[in-house]
Amino acid sequence: PNTKRGGHRSSGGGQAASLWGPGYATNANNNIFIMIQIESPAGVGMIDNILEEVPGIDAVMVASNDFGLHGGDRDGDASYNAREKLVRDSVLAHGKILVGPSSWQDRPGYRMFQGRRNATTTGYEKQ
Repeated sequence: PNTKRGGHRSSGGGQAASLWGPGYATNANNNIFIMIQIESPAGVGMIDNILEEVPGIDAVMVASNDFGLHGGDRDGDASYNAREKLVRDSVLAHGKILVGPSSWQDRPGYRMFQGRRNATTTGYEKQ
């Protein structure tokens, strides 16, 4: 995680130290993980500016279903794939973690995944 959070944290009415130990604010600043989602074509168009101007972002997730819904297309369409590539290239060029759905485990550059499946399962586990 990015260690330059510098957040201003409440002490929770004096409870923070009793709940999370002494040095809570420093520990929180050093361990909070910040991830944004890109869902719309407008977000795609601003990704470089966002990553250059907003401090502390650790990861960017391509919210795959909304990405298509807001773009009027779907995964596999040329327009969808072109937008996904723009986001992917920008995120990787800025040294951030790229996040996508579990079905994208074979796509280059993705390191974190959303979903119930992981690399060792082939389907949904029975409840």
